[in-house]
Amino acid sequence: MKHSRWIAGILMACTFIMGITIPAAAAAPMEFEAVPGFGADHSTEPDLYLPGIDGFQCPELTYYNHIIFVGDSRTYQLSLHVDDPRISFVSKSGMGLTWFKSTGYKELQTLLKGSAFATPLRSAIVLNLGVNDLYNQDQYLEYMNSIVPELINQNCDLYYMSLNPVDTDVAPGIRPVRDIKAFNTALRSELDRRYTYLDCYNYLEKSGFDTKDGLHYTSPTYSKIFRFAVDNLNAKRPVTSNVQWKKSGAYWYAVAPSSGKKYTNRWINYENAKFHVNSSGKMDKNRWITTNKKKYYVGASGRLCVSQWIKTNGKYYYVQADGAMAVNTVVDGYTVDANGVRQ
Repeated sequence: MKHSRWIAGILMACTFIMGITIPAAAAAPMEFEAVPGFGADHSTEPDLYLPGIDGFQCPELTYYNHIIFVGDSRTYQLSLHVDDPRISFVSKSGMGLTWFKSTGYKELQTLLKGSAFATPLRSAIVLNLGVNDLYNQDQYLEYMNSIVPELINQNCDLYYMSLNPVDTDVAPGIRPVRDIKAFNTALRSELDRRYTYLDCYNYLEKSGFDTKDGLHYTSPTYSKIFRFAVDNLNAKRPVTSNVQWKKSGAYWYAVAPSSGKKYTNRWINYENAKFHVNSSGKMDKNRWITTNKKKYYVGASGRLCVSQWIKTNGKYYYVQADGAMAVNTVVDGYTVDANGVRQ
């Protein structure tokens, strides 16, 4: 590769001028890695970076147990710089809503059903899709709002990062700035209120940013975006002071922070969600709980599910806003019988 030969030449020149002896292993040309993923709608030279040199240091996560970034080629390129077990990515270059509905959301669900998320500790999802679908605002809003109940029931907080700026001086017409701003305005005003909007667009406009092709960013700018997101998520503060979760083996236990005593056989209110622990103090998950002759369902994270259809043993049940199973009624046009089963 011409880059490798160029670096080798520099090293040889340094050796000659400064009289430095470089061991054979150190003098070997360093290979560059070509970074793919510029999207299907334009072409450019691949970014080049040194593996292991420009990775981002993830700050301590002060509230969330895990963060998942979901997006297109911009998110994919961000993922190349982050190697941390607490951070995951679901992304595909050049894609948008059609991909997310058909494939991306399934990948997200597969991730959330993994053992890392079978915890009462909250996770965060940061969505950043839309730059390839600037004229599909209504479809985005409808679908992104429709997935809110399921993701919240999986013990996730939801964030939507703005579509971030482009550099029209580098690539005139690559994405109309007015359309990006209009998309962001729609996100801010019409997303379900259970999303938190992250205005990284104005942050980058004020603090400065650099791109490689007008659309995709340089490593320092990706670092700024990553830090902006994590800092905003770290700004969230706990609201529960009388419950602390402890894990022992495969089980989670809720304990009183002051005494360390386990809570048993009761519902636990924790961070605006409910969990249930059995008579030995173990957190229940993936099961029905009967309380005062009503049935409630807790998912893989142990969180009480609300306002959602639940499929167990091949049958569908609906849990209402308070979590209680619906019986002898009609929900979404379906009749549910005395046992709560959808007909």
